[in-house]
Parts: sequence; C-alpha cells; structure tokens
Amino acid sequence: MHGLPDVPITVGAPSFVMAGLRKTWYFRWLYQNHEGHHVVGGQGNYNVACPLTDHLCGTYVKQSEWRPRQDATLKELERKKSWSETKGSAEELAAPFDTQMAPVMNNGAGAL
Repeated sequence: MHGLPDVPITVGAPSFVMAGLRKTWYFRWLYQNHEGHHVVGGQGNYNVACPLTDHLCGTYVKQSEWRPRQDATLKELERKKSWSETKGSAEELAAPFDTQMAPVMNNGAGAL
C-alpha cells in the first residue's frame, strides 16, 4: 500500500498470495481505509487488514470525516505549487488543518 515492491518468500509473507485480489472492491476499500489512517495522523483506522477491529474498539474514522481534511491539504499543497517551494516541516504543513502527526521511528538504516 505504500508503493513498496512485492515481498519475496525469502523475507516474509509473500505478496503473490494476495496479488490476484488487488483490483477487487475489497482491496480498494482497504486502501481507502488505510488512506484515512494516514490523513488522521495515525490516530484512527489502525487495523488495515481487519477494519472490523476499529469498529469494535471505537477507533474507526469514516471516510466522510477524513476525506474533506485530505482535500483541504491537497488544495493547500497545490497553492504552494510544489514541495520544493514549500518552506517548513511536515508538522508546520499539517498545523493549519489541526492534524496530529504520528511519531516516525527510524530503523537505524538512515531511511524513514
């Protein structure tokens, strides 16, 4: 979902097992749910593989609640023309939209 390459069996659960389902309505719905997780700053829609858990735990955020925030963010970024022209951190960009930034952990390899 993050645009990463497929996972080979040598390093984990292989991607090819579910590859045939990627274009189904269910995977599109999972992807949108995952988008919501990022738009709300990692503060909801935690269980990407089984969203029913979020419903049971009260952490599910409806698309009708997070999509307007995403649209406003995209419009603001378009207004600033490009990331290279944008000055400030991700936290400063998110501030006008009252978005909490989720903590980012570095694996020590220099990549986030």
